[in-house]
Amino acid sequence: MTNPNDPAGREESADQDEWTAVNLPDDQPQQPAYPPPPQPPVAPVPPGYDAAGGYPPPAPGYPTSGYPAAPTPDPYAAAYGYPAYPAGPAKTNGMAIGSLVTGLLGLGCCFPAPIAILLGILALQQAGQDPAPNSADKPMAWVGIGLGAFAILFFFVVIGLR
Repeated sequence: MTNPNDPAGREESADQDEWTAVNLPDDQPQQPAYPPPPQPPVAPVPPGYDAAGGYPPPAPGYPTSGYPAAPTPDPYAAAYGYPAYPAGPAKTNGMAIGSLVTGLLGLGCCFPAPIAILLGILALQQAGQDPAPNSADKPMAWVGIGLGAFAILFFFVVIGLR
């Protein structure tokens, strides 16, 4: 069957569907087919190298497998592919922090000063018994004891001057 709108008089095939991409309306020209883009030139393979790409074979007398694998310190770390790390810094003694805080509060009002001294003494005892003490525990406890003692002495001096 000939298409009446086609000036060239081309025939339509019976098996061609009217909704395919090649059937465009008669008022639009068809796109020309472009050739595929040119491929870049391939460099020649140097002598001694593998054509598939890679390194040249090793010289005689050197190992072919490369370097040996590094030993892993932890048997479970090798399963995950990374080395084991320590858990982190040791925890700070809460009584040492409490001694420091109450010692600072004791400078404003004298009431927390005896608590600062008590907490500082208990923190020093705990730091002496701890197998892995934090390096900041003892200084905080000593500063708390010192601030508490200073606050008490300051309170008695102020009361004594009145």
